[in-house]
Amino acid sequence: MPSSCLSSSRHVCLVPVQTITLSFAASQALDGHMTTFEDFASYNDQPSISGFDRDSLFKEYYRRLSGNAGSLHVFGLGYDTMWATALGLDKAERTLRERRQSLSDFSYGDAEMGDVILGSVRNISFNGVKGFIEFDRNYDVPSVAVIKQFQGDKGYVAIGSYVPYSAEEDRLHIDDALIAWKGILFPITI
Repeated sequence: MPSSCLSSSRHVCLVPVQTITLSFAASQALDGHMTTFEDFASYNDQPSISGFDRDSLFKEYYRRLSGNAGSLHVFGLGYDTMWATALGLDKAERTLRERRQSLSDFSYGDAEMGDVILGSVRNISFNGVKGFIEFDRNYDVPSVAVIKQFQGDKGYVAIGSYVPYSAEEDRLHIDDALIAWKGILFPITI
């Protein structure tokens, strides 16, 4: 594992933002800005639909790329997208067979078949590499986001989270005490 990687129980090469040396001007420009990051820590450690757990898959991905892992986020997204597509098409094919049709009969002008395919994808769920995969009414897969603020020498500090599948009043959590406000005044919620 390269020396810039953190050791972790996940066996994933993560380079924390705090270790990047920024010029004083860049640090000043970033200071106080907030952003979101996907929360990998919130995902369960159950095996994915393929039978592999997330850690084993990431470790194998890293090994096959000889330590040049690139973006593990993109790998996880691609892996889960491939499985969602395969499962959705399999489900659509079974539905179409009941109608004495097949995916090989598909044409872009066939709206009814398009509805079958889209409905099949919407109604699948499985445990993926990035956690439990299930589509919402907008065909999105909600994921937990951590809200972070860049705080000078501390780097990015987690100040809150957004959990889309929680009750409406519990989805957004901000810890005001962790936010570094510039100056002596800070915004007040009215």
